[in-house]
Amino acid sequence: MLESYGEIIFLSHFMLVYMASVNYDCPMACECDIDDETVNLSCRRTIPDTLPLNTRVVSITDIEYEYLQQSDFNNARWENVTKLYLRGGSVNSVFSDTFWNVSNLTHLQISFPNLKKISVNAFGQLTKLKTLDLSGNFLISFDVVADALRVNEFTNNLDELNLHSLAMFLTPSELKETFFLQLQRFSIKRLDLSQSNFKKLDLIALSYLGSSLEELRMVGVDLASLMSFFYMPLRHTCFQICSFST
Repeated sequence: MLESYGEIIFLSHFMLVYMASVNYDCPMACECDIDDETVNLSCRRTIPDTLPLNTRVVSITDIEYEYLQQSDFNNARWENVTKLYLRGGSVNSVFSDTFWNVSNLTHLQISFPNLKKISVNAFGQLTKLKTLDLSGNFLISFDVVADALRVNEFTNNLDELNLHSLAMFLTPSELKETFFLQLQRFSIKRLDLSQSNFKKLDLIALSYLGSSLEELRMVGVDLASLMSFFYMPLRHTCFQICSFST
């Protein structure tokens, strides 16, 4: 016999969560948050072989893989996922066509402290991508990012590029014209270069981003070296910790 009303409520809630997990085939080592018949999936260490029906958001942390490849996202239900967050772990490479089967992504985060390589065609099929977050990749250079963006089909959709803390453990490099020429093909509205490891910024090259760029974050940048920057027609410019309101 249950001794209190509280125990009844607790048991009822437990059974609802359990039955929902069963009905949606929640993978091992993952948690499924079911809301309005859509599933938000949180996993640790491994990428699930199968996904629950109607999975829209997937977050995976501490991934114990050496590299990511297309076969890691091979289940047909990956096509339903619109937001994918991959953070932490031992991944050091992202191969070409890795996200071929996750073609409906609008948000993608890749953040691995040991990541050294992103293949040229890693993002090639992400035609709907609006936000690409590559922050926290301490061993990835700006040249690698430029090459990874060279072959793609999301030219008119990419709004936000986050490169916070990029190349922190590498020798400081110069942000040159070639990097911004790659970005020029997109209509990027928000660009975050905060805490990234570069020693010189080509301001003329930065102006190639044109009128589409509305917000630029450069926390940790020496203001004295960027005086001419204020002549750029930006709606928001952030050199210190701040936030922008719409």
